[in-house]
Amino acid sequence: MRLDLSQPIHLDVEAAEGDAPRRLISGVAVPYGQNANASTGPVRFEKGALSTDGPAPKLIRDHNLTQPIGIVLSRTDTEDAMLFVARISETEAGNEALTLAQDG
Repeated sequence: MRLDLSQPIHLDVEAAEGDAPRRLISGVAVPYGQNANASTGPVRFEKGALSTDGPAPKLIRDHNLTQPIGIVLSRTDTEDAMLFVARISETEAGNEALTLAQDG
């Protein structure tokens, strides 16, 4: 799905000396009130369409459920967007995704 995101994804891979890197990313999961094109056709998310309750969603790469790279730790519903914080797993796929994200 292509969306015009006005808020960038934030990477937090810093760690205190001796601690493992945090491997966190955060940003806009989906903006509200914007038209987008998905593989199934046009979509538009409005406030209230997504839940912040229930089991933690898997973080997946390229909208492919067979490519999990982490877990969503929190979801925050705002007036303009659903925000998220997720931890990237220390796996081959997670490491590759984190490296690519750090590279921009």
